[in-house]
Amino acid sequence: MSKTSTSLEKIMKYLEISNSTLAKAIIVDASLISRWMNGQRQLRLSSDNLNRLSDYSNQLMLTHEFQMLFNDLWNKENYSEGCRRKTIRILQEISEQLRVNHGL
Repeated sequence: MSKTSTSLEKIMKYLEISNSTLAKAIIVDASLISRWMNGQRQLRLSSDNLNRLSDYSNQLMLTHEFQMLFNDLWNKENYSEGCRRKTIRILQEISEQLRVNHGL
C-alpha cells in the first residue's frame, strides 16, 4: 500500500466517510476511490481530483473540530444557555455555508 493510499484511508476513517460519500463529493466514481486506496491508481499532485479531495477533507475536518469543541463546551456546567444558543447558530451557519460551497 502506498503512502498516499494509507493517508487517504486514515483521513476517511477519521472523518467517518465512505468511498461512495467521498466519490460523490469530489465528483468521481466510487471505484476510483477504491483503486486509489488499494494502490491500483495513483493520485497525482497535478490532478484536479487531488484539489477537490483536499478542499473537501479540509472542510470536513474543520466541521469535525467545531463539533468536538461544541460538544466539549456544551457539557461544561458553567456554559450559559445564551452561549449554547449562539454556538448552535454559528455551527448552523458554518454547516450551511459548507453545504452551499461544496454541494453537500
